[in-house]
Amino acid sequence: MRAVANYFRDIVAAIYTITLGLGVTMKCLFSKPVTLQYPDERPEVPDGYRGIHTYEIEKCIACNLCVQICPITCITLAYEGKGKNAVIHQYDIDYTKCLFCHLCCEVCPTDCVHMGKEFDLASYTRAECVIPFAKAAAVQKQE
Repeated sequence: MRAVANYFRDIVAAIYTITLGLGVTMKCLFSKPVTLQYPDERPEVPDGYRGIHTYEIEKCIACNLCVQICPITCITLAYEGKGKNAVIHQYDIDYTKCLFCHLCCEVCPTDCVHMGKEFDLASYTRAECVIPFAKAAAVQKQE
């Protein structure tokens, strides 16, 4: 008798579970899809997102604090002079190592390093993931 009761209880539980699953399916079936057609459609990036850095070479005083505080030494800085007279030759960040920890931005006294909203680091080689910010700034100055 008990086996027959368990059998019918299992049937009722199975029907209930299937009904719940189909309810979720039907609700999603008639709703608008949330898929973005990347890269044609770009996602909206929220405030506080830690993306690829932005670097303002004009503000940089070559204090070397960002290089010293980086826990994995992914920042390379080459310069001549100090303070406002500093000439930056190289400011590279290796994004194959970067943790996006934001420490380099917090320690910067002139606020020249920021976390940006760009996130696309797709490349074919690791060397393409090393971003030369000082060279990019020099190219912008020439234009």
